Amino acid sequence: MADTFGPVRDANDSDDDTGAYTGADVDGASRKEPIRVLVVDDHALFRRGLEIVLAQEEDIQVIGEAGDGSEAVDKAADLLPDIVLMDVRMPKRGGIEACTAIKEVAPSAKIIM
Repeated sequence: MADTFGPVRDANDSDDDTGAYTGADVDGASRKEPIRVLVVDDHALFRRGLEIVLAQEEDIQVIGEAGDGSEAVDKAADLLPDIVLMDVRMPKRGGIEACTAIKEVAPSAKIIM
């Protein structure tokens, strides 16, 4: 079973006979660059805490943060993250509305809400 912040995978996704995921990409190749993450939440303290936790992982790089959905769309267009960790309820533009716009400016980004 994965820890709280680890990847969620089942035994069919394991890289060896232990069932543990060891970092192979979807195509089976090991990922050489860190996963680029954009953190989006209207609470600065929560964003900072999440960044501290993610910084402890050598294969994850927090490349930016945003405090609302509008800022998230602008940052996603500029930074082209692999992953966007986004709050649902935020001022100016909520997370759900921002998802549609982010997929237009950064189509390869995966969004986790």
